[in-house]
Amino acid sequence: MPIFVLLFSLLYFYRQIAWKVLFWGWILTGTFLWAYAKNKGAYHIGISGIIYFLAAFLFTSGVLRKYLPLQAISLFVVFAYGSMLWGILPLKTEVSWEGHFAGLSIGAFLAYAFREKGPQRPKFQYEIEKELGIEPPDLEAQWEEKVRLAQQREEHQQRKQKGHVIVYHYIPEKKTDSSS
Repeated sequence: MPIFVLLFSLLYFYRQIAWKVLFWGWILTGTFLWAYAKNKGAYHIGISGIIYFLAAFLFTSGVLRKYLPLQAISLFVVFAYGSMLWGILPLKTEVSWEGHFAGLSIGAFLAYAFREKGPQRPKFQYEIEKELGIEPPDLEAQWEEKVRLAQQREEHQQRKQKGHVIVYHYIPEKKTDSSS
């Protein structure tokens, strides 16, 4: 059941890179296990290394991408398969903890290596504008300016009703630095 759920999650959420990730995960987990397994009394057979690789990839990738649906998958993996963490410890001599550790390590490594490929968090409009160097309009200042002008017009109308009004607009000269 774990291989079905994890493999389905990988294929569904990471369509663009799923087969590449699965290929490299399978090869690297097996190579790592073959090269570094010290426990010669244990049987290094089965698919548990791949299960650990898939769980680690899905969890780490969801965390690195900071995208809510992928983070939800990460939390699901933790809740459903969090007890697998004990499998990377050499608690039982007949269990290939090296295969589990290899899968976990390779899964986290591939999640980091493929972090720029596959599904990405959508960018918000303000993030795109910031990247392009576009400043968003200051809507609050525009609104305050409209309110101020409306108040001035209203005051002007009230004065006009009382009689002739002379309105002066004083614009101070800009000071120049005389030392240059």
